[in-house]
Amino acid sequence: MKVTVNGQVFDDKMCMMQAQRISQEMPGISEKDAKKQVSDGIIKHVLLSEHAQKEVGEVPAKQVDKEFNNFKSNYPSEAEFQKMCQMNRVTEDVIKKDMEQSMRINMFVQKLAKTIPPAPKKVIEEYYKRDHKLGNKPKEVHAAHIVKKITPQTAEQVFKEMCE
Repeated sequence: MKVTVNGQVFDDKMCMMQAQRISQEMPGISEKDAKKQVSDGIIKHVLLSEHAQKEVGEVPAKQVDKEFNNFKSNYPSEAEFQKMCQMNRVTEDVIKKDMEQSMRINMFVQKLAKTIPPAPKKVIEEYYKRDHKLGNKPKEVHAAHIVKKITPQTAEQVFKEMCE
């Protein structure tokens, strides 16, 4: 499975790994549907990235560095961070590039979101009523608790009773 979008080629190995991940997260999904989700996701991401590049342009290096340092600070030590990089076969530059792209996309989406007018109250009410009918109900929890006092002499007997 190779995906090409506007000249960018995404290799078979990466696409298959993503499809396997989707299959694990969604038991019962067909291999064909998992592959379709991967290709659709890649297409959406590439197109969104291209539009974000046109609309937002470059993200200031200071912002990217700040985000990267924040990310890196989640690791207990430099050695642990480097270990993660080796395990995932990435470099700091690759991580920064991905962060920059994500930040650019987020800026673009925020810019788009500002132009969307709020939904009319009637539409919100209809959505809520429809969604509520579909099963958006509070979760219920049922719990049971069995307490039985034991003495050291009766421990085996009580264990046997509890297992039964």
